Amino acid sequence: MTDQSLPIEDEFEELEEAEVDEVVEALEVLADHVNSETIRAILEDAATEVHALFHDDETESQAA
Repeated sequence: MTDQSLPIEDEFEELEEAEVDEVVEALEVLADHVNSETIRAILEDAATEVHALFHDDETESQAA
């Protein structure tokens, strides 16, 4: 398996908070139900990354 990431484009997609929260919750539930520590760690990292897509932007705009 190769380490690939999604390309970063100049324009960003508008994200809905509800969708982000739903995906984070689904990843957390999935992480709770796997036996592999490696897979659990990857799912938890993914949940953190998805959460940051919306909520870090929100924090930055409030700080400005």
